Amino acid sequence: MVSIQTGTYNDVFAVRITPAAAGTTVTAGTTVTAATAVPNPKHLGLLFDTSGSMEGERLTSLKRTTELLIEAKPASYLLTLIGFHGSADILVEYEADKAALLAAVAALHAGGGTNLESGLLALKAVEERHPMDAVLLLTDGDVTSGVSTVRGITSLLESAMPSKSPVHTIGIGLGYNRTLLANIARHTRSLHMYADAAETLPAVVGDVLAGLEAEVGKAATLHFGEDAVCLEPGDHTAGVYSIGTLIADKEQWVLFRCSGSSSTVPMTLRYRDVAAGVAVALREVPIPDSPTLSSHEVAAQLARVECAKGFADIQEHITMCRRPDAFERAKALLTFLNASIAVGDSLVAVLKAQVSELLEQLEPPVGTLPGAPPGHPPPLSAMMSRLASNTEALSNQRGFVSRMASGGDDSLSFSSPGQQAVQRSLTTSYTASSPASPPTARAVATVATVAAITAPPSTPPPLRRS
Repeated sequence: MVSIQTGTYNDVFAVRITPAAAGTTVTAGTTVTAATAVPNPKHLGLLFDTSGSMEGERLTSLKRTTELLIEAKPASYLLTLIGFHGSADILVEYEADKAALLAAVAALHAGGGTNLESGLLALKAVEERHPMDAVLLLTDGDVTSGVSTVRGITSLLESAMPSKSPVHTIGIGLGYNRTLLANIARHTRSLHMYADAAETLPAVVGDVLAGLEAEVGKAATLHFGEDAVCLEPGDHTAGVYSIGTLIADKEQWVLFRCSGSSSTVPMTLRYRDVAAGVAVALREVPIPDSPTLSSHEVAAQLARVECAKGFADIQEHITMCRRPDAFERAKALLTFLNASIAVGDSLVAVLKAQVSELLEQLEPPVGTLPGAPPGHPPPLSAMMSRLASNTEALSNQRGFVSRMASGGDDSLSFSSPGQQAVQRSLTTSYTASSPASPPTARAVATVATVAAITAPPSTPPPLRRS
């Protein structure tokens, strides 16, 4: 079942899509009733960078997080583990048995260079035998051999994942290729995160795992007429906005600017319904033209879109060594947010804090910029990594937005209440566990399985960052 509501603010027309689990009654907006849900085994691919730079704490953290995922997953879920370094190794394929999976994780070791091409080709080989519902790609470095350009990797990815299943990406440390991983996430409408703390890994894994369990639709797209201009980041000139997967209780917004009345612009949501256990039908739902959302709600989403575009501009300015331009762009963003009618909204409040911290870091003296001689201060590199992941979070509305500076501040989450619950469960389990303790014992003692998302807390607190 999918609820669709619309709203306007000045010349902006907003569509809010809220999927619901099968059996849930929705009384507002346009709804489509799905078939009764049945057990639906999922196949998750884990593509890990096991190059030499992952040796030590990074590999330890990766192993601990993967062990927690294995213990928390529903028994019917299947995992494929692929490690890539100078070449690729399919460590375990299409496996549900936890003992076999844990043994494969225990055997992980680091060494060699970083050849993502080999990993994607191994992924393609498995996908041809056993189609995947989602992939989680993790790397800490730049590609050192094989195909390495954004366009080349994107082409390989399209070949490896013709079903366009989401490929979630995590960058560890300051040396990973921000542009490449962000582009992969954007291309597949997925989550991209910069792992600025060890607890980021279990939080992302929890988000992905819970999202699979609560999936309502695949390959969702919003089709609109030529009189509407999509305001969301990206190229939508063909009149199609790609949403990706639909997750129960997770809102997805799409904003437009219409040249005439929004009621004269035909719009349709299309998606593959998976509520019956498999993709059983292509649903087409007309978008209602009677606004029910408040102008404040629409204005808050306009602030999200403006910040996503502004953060992308700031990254480009910094990369091109135009710090004054980056600083001015951030100032303009803050002015826009302060003038918004939704300035008191919690979303806008968090965005204001983001931009304010960004201004503080961009204010002279900030140290050497990227592209300058070696030795530039790490904080600027960290800021760029956070900007990259935050831009994708605001654009794709997946995962969460981290603060510009490290600390224990709250993060803005674009996850459903159920996803947030599993994020907290795995993060708490990771924090409380000891690397020396047996994985099964520590995980069973503290991890709530993904089944817990069927009864999430009604008002979950935002994700805390350590």
